[in-house]
Amino acid sequence: QRQMCIRDRTKPIVVLYLNKTGYTRGSVYIQVQAKDKSGIKSILIKKGKITKSAARYWKKANNITRAKKKKVTSNAAYSVKVTDKAGNVTIKRISVTNIDKKKPTVKLSQSVVSGGVQISVSASDASGIKSVKWIKGAISDASSAKFNQASNITKTRKFIVTQNGYYTVQAVDRVGNKSVAQIYVVAKQALYDFCLLYTSPSPRDRQKS
Repeated sequence: QRQMCIRDRTKPIVVLYLNKTGYTRGSVYIQVQAKDKSGIKSILIKKGKITKSAARYWKKANNITRAKKKKVTSNAAYSVKVTDKAGNVTIKRISVTNIDKKKPTVKLSQSVVSGGVQISVSASDASGIKSVKWIKGAISDASSAKFNQASNITKTRKFIVTQNGYYTVQAVDRVGNKSVAQIYVVAKQALYDFCLLYTSPSPRDRQKS
C-alpha cells in the first residue's frame, strides 16, 4: 500500500497581541497565536526589527515555543519568528508603546493679579494627567501624605496665593507616576506693587493738582 506525502509549502498563520492595551507602569506580555497544518516547530522572539535572513540575531532570540508568550518591561518593537515542521517561516512584528514609567512633566509660572499672585501649572504625560494638587511649603517627596490634604486643581490648573513662601504642586499621571515642582512667591510685595500701579495718579491728574 502506497502512502502519499503532500508537501507543506504554506507559511504558518501567526497573530500577535498584548495582554494589556491600556497604559501601565508595569510589564506587558506579548502573546502568540500560531497554527499550521504540519504543526509548529519553533517560536522565537527578539527585541528589534529582525529580518528572516538575520540568522545571527535569531540565535540570540528567546524560545517561547511552549509558553507562546513573552514578558516585556520596556517600549520597543519586537520580532517573532515562527517555523513550521516543514520549514516554512513567518516573521511578525509588534510594537509595545503602552508602558509608562516616566514621571509627569510639571512647569510652574506666576503672575500678579488683583487678588494676589496667580500660579499657573503646565503638566503633561504620555498616559495623561489624573490629578494636579497644590500645597503651601516646599515638599520634595511626591508621595508625601501631606498631599492628601492638598487642594485639587486638576481642572483649572491655577491658583491664587496672598502669602510669601514656597508652594508645591504635585502631578499624578493615569498609571500612578508622580512628580512635584516648587515655586517661591513674594506675594505681599507683588500685591503692594500692584496696588501702587493702580492707585498712582496719572500725569494728567498730576497737572490738574
